Amino acid sequence: MDIQGDEPLINPSHIDQVIDFHSKNKNTDIILPTLKSNNYAGKHVVNVLKTEKNDVIYLSRGNLPFQFKTKNSLYYKHLSIISFTPSSLKKFCESKQTFLEKIEGIELLRAIELNMKIKTLLLKGDSFSVDVKKDFIKAKKFILKDNISKKYLKNE
Repeated sequence: MDIQGDEPLINPSHIDQVIDFHSKNKNTDIILPTLKSNNYAGKHVVNVLKTEKNDVIYLSRGNLPFQFKTKNSLYYKHLSIISFTPSSLKKFCESKQTFLEKIEGIELLRAIELNMKIKTLLLKGDSFSVDVKKDFIKAKKFILKDNISKKYLKNE
């Protein structure tokens, strides 16, 4: 399990849901949870392009899918939790950066290029990454109001 530090306000129940989902989908190499978003959030957010069966087919920091014929009003943003099987993590770590990974700056594109099976799980709620100073200020304000964070702050 990879829980990325740039998203410090992840709901712990989301981690449990990902573990449970992966235990029921053992033939899947990687589970990549997503959250619905009605807006393209910009280059710091990784958007997930998936099939109707929740197989991940591409990841991008760009507006995905691109609005060529119709206006897209629903995006799936990657929540910074990644569940690997042990063998898939080993394969991933032993491989070199790939072409698409270098272009987009998204490590999991390597897994797609290695033909690893990636599924997504749609979770409810919201979360955001802390990538720039503006996000840090937002997180500081949010953490004081967050019910989960309050449990940890009481123990200080």
